[in-house]
Amino acid sequence: MSYNKRKPDRFNDLKKPSFIIMLVITIIVAIPGVFFFFKSRQIQRPTYIIEDEITKIYDSQRMSPKLTLLDKNKKAIEGDVYHVIIQFWNSGNVSIEPKDIWKPIEFIIDPCERIIDYSIIKTSDPETTDFVLLPGSSPNALLLSWNHLAKNYGVKFQVFFVGNDNSKFWFRGNIQGRSDFVNGKSLLKRIKFGRLFIPITLIVTGIVYFAAGFLIYEGKLLGKVENLARKIVRFIFFLLIVASLTNLVLQSISFKPPF
Repeated sequence: MSYNKRKPDRFNDLKKPSFIIMLVITIIVAIPGVFFFFKSRQIQRPTYIIEDEITKIYDSQRMSPKLTLLDKNKKAIEGDVYHVIIQFWNSGNVSIEPKDIWKPIEFIIDPCERIIDYSIIKTSDPETTDFVLLPGSSPNALLLSWNHLAKNYGVKFQVFFVGNDNSKFWFRGNIQGRSDFVNGKSLLKRIKFGRLFIPITLIVTGIVYFAAGFLIYEGKLLGKVENLARKIVRFIFFLLIVASLTNLVLQSISFKPPF
């Protein structure tokens, strides 16, 4: 006695009330999650980038003893002199006003015997931002202030200092209780990795999802194996929803230095 084996309905799982209920719950939970994520992104985010070319412009070991380098006060400069360019801006989407600064913002170099000279190269909307650089609380610090720092507004400035090849650079201060300043290069690497990793995950997961669904539809899997495969397919379906929303969030992050 022969009979034709009936292929299972590929949409059978999708028609089950339990699946529909889980799908509705996932969407209901996901939508507020995305909304509150964007709501939480209403932040002030002071960000800086140290440009790659840190130049030694005076090598004290190679100069003739008959030559002396003087600063603007005609004081002899002892040690190697370096030049560095810095960008500082607000990569958040809420303006940073002077009233928000609870502790002065300072640019720090360490090790650094002293800062010889400094100047502002470029600013966003100079009449509005009104950036000012002044000597800081120590010889290796500069005080940075402004009148208004809107989203993507910033300043580019240069510093000449007596230091060495291992000198490090950072900002310190306090803005509405937060004392962390974002290293732009590190943040950019994380965003680029996320933008690359999530789509690849979506593609691989999608291939697994449709491959498992095809095997179930063709009747290639039997018994407990088929039941397990169906559970995996349902799990991957919800994973795809979550990954897609995550990808949407990552793609929405705009990060670009102002200069």
